[in-house]
Amino acid sequence: MPKSPNRDTETPFVKWLIRRREAEDELVELKRQANDIKLETEKTIMELNDELYQMILIMRYIEWMTWQDISSKLYFSVPTIKRKHEKAILILKF
Repeated sequence: MPKSPNRDTETPFVKWLIRRREAEDELVELKRQANDIKLETEKTIMELNDELYQMILIMRYIEWMTWQDISSKLYFSVPTIKRKHEKAILILKF
């Protein structure tokens, strides 16, 4: 049987090394994009005039806190925090 002239001459693990490098490069780019979005989100939140609304939005969307954590930190009930969150979002939309 003749051998194929198009035979792959690289060792089998090379393609996995290449894929790993590509994945690492993609991860670096995604982290950079996430940081840009985070900065843009913080800038938008800081446009609010009410400091309480700013704190609620930062805790929720920057620090990823739960409603319960936010309410215990700000000494408001969860429904009150959610209501104030809705008002802050409405203000940002207009």
